[in-house]
Amino acid sequence: THAQYIGISNAAATKSVNDVPQRLITEIELLNIKEWDRSNGKFSDSELNEYGQLSPNTLEELAKKGDLKAIQTLADHEAILGNTERSLELWNWAAVHGSTEALMRFAYRHGGDYVSSKRSEDALDALAYMNAAATRGDLFTKHVHIDSFYRTNNFYPTAEQQAYIDSRSN
Repeated sequence: THAQYIGISNAAATKSVNDVPQRLITEIELLNIKEWDRSNGKFSDSELNEYGQLSPNTLEELAKKGDLKAIQTLADHEAILGNTERSLELWNWAAVHGSTEALMRFAYRHGGDYVSSKRSEDALDALAYMNAAATRGDLFTKHVHIDSFYRTNNFYPTAEQQAYIDSRSN
């Protein structure tokens, strides 16, 4: 989660990232980050494990009420069962309910397709999902995932491609 990443940053607070000196964050800032994570579909393993113990019927009832943890747990269960189409529907539902984690799942899917195919359309779709997450306030995606995708894949969009990414992510 973001909070874990920030915690690592705190341990190395004397270093700089992109030539911007880092500072220790306060406990209040850390709590705010953790709350933002939870409200945007980023949960700790322990939070997800507790939902993993619930029955599918209970998860369905919670999901109908917009509970992101329940929706995402159901999506993972469906994927494990091989119900890819249903899993994708649930991840889409989670994205509609504000989950940037869901947007990143779609980004990873398209990013993986790009690594296999080297089709620029796959890279553009992956970056559009990442950009949508960043636009919703996911700073970790904005400052880490997008740059990492560029560098790892040596894929830097042209101005025309960036315009496509921007239009797809709004």
